[in-house]
Amino acid sequence: MNTVYIDSDTMRQYGIDFLTGEACALSMRQLCEIDEAMMRTYLAYTGIQTSIREIAKSQYNNRNKYSVFLTHEVIEDLIIMRLMEENQMVVEILPREQQGFSMRKHLLVGQSDEIREYLKRHFDTDGTGTFYQIGRTYAIYEQQPRRGFSNIHGFTGISQ
Repeated sequence: MNTVYIDSDTMRQYGIDFLTGEACALSMRQLCEIDEAMMRTYLAYTGIQTSIREIAKSQYNNRNKYSVFLTHEVIEDLIIMRLMEENQMVVEILPREQQGFSMRKHLLVGQSDEIREYLKRHFDTDGTGTFYQIGRTYAIYEQQPRRGFSNIHGFTGISQ
């Protein structure tokens, strides 16, 4: 079992490079360059029916990558999708409201049994702990439907 924070290092690890955080007036969309593996994930996420060979490469920093506008939420969903390719389960752990503490949301990834055992030891039956609470849980069913899933929650198995 591992803990994953969705930060710039994790984004780079999974093939996302920020070019600018000012792609729109509110910085809600970021112009990014993504590698081929992440572009394939993006196409599956959006349900866009096209061959990756037909998509033009980036005209910005790295001409071997693809340029796309992504929101922070979409980046998070794409990384969760990639994590699901490597793990049985991904569980979102959310910070609880605490005065004087600054805690970050993170993901637990790994084998289902190991994560469930960890959650039993550290969280109450209602999903709350001292500083954190359990958010969404993602798991792949054996008979996974294959379709465009413009939302990660339609793609993955269960949600708490």
